[in-house]
Amino acid sequence: MNWNVSTFDAINGLAAHTAWLDPVVAAFALWAGPVLLVLLLAAAWWRHRDQWVKAVLAGLSAVAALGVNQLVASWWFEPRPFVTLHGVTMLLAHPADNSFPSDHAVIAGALAVGTLLFARRWGIVAVIVAVLLAFARVFAGMHYPIDVLAGLAIGAVVALILVGVVARPVESFLREKHLLGVG
Repeated sequence: MNWNVSTFDAINGLAAHTAWLDPVVAAFALWAGPVLLVLLLAAAWWRHRDQWVKAVLAGLSAVAALGVNQLVASWWFEPRPFVTLHGVTMLLAHPADNSFPSDHAVIAGALAVGTLLFARRWGIVAVIVAVLLAFARVFAGMHYPIDVLAGLAIGAVVALILVGVVARPVESFLREKHLLGVG
């Protein structure tokens, strides 16, 4: 058994023994984790309003990363664990579509790293939430560990490009057009 399957079995196996925790993890894996990441981005923008260009690009990085993810998913099909393995504890109803890479993890990676690049403290919290979301997706039986790791990485790279690289020329352009304050 390879590490991906054995790690999945270990993490998803927890769901079979923690019925009291399952509804919380399921909600976090489906909607609460992504909502919390958006709220963290909004709070970071509010505290660092002078960094609004980076905040907007951090949000856009989630959309762009999801687009990149759809391209990757069209090239590489990986069945979901509950399709290929027996005894998977499923906490969420889900179609048997592509498992690799995880859309939720892609969005989480982009929002977390995008936030981290302009608001360090808020970004650290966002990174923790993103990792917990990725863990929750495996716990819920939706993805293998490699699916969420790849998703986090794709999201992070897109955010690094948009917030870490593209933000500077955008800010320079806006300053030149007097649409952004000096400083």
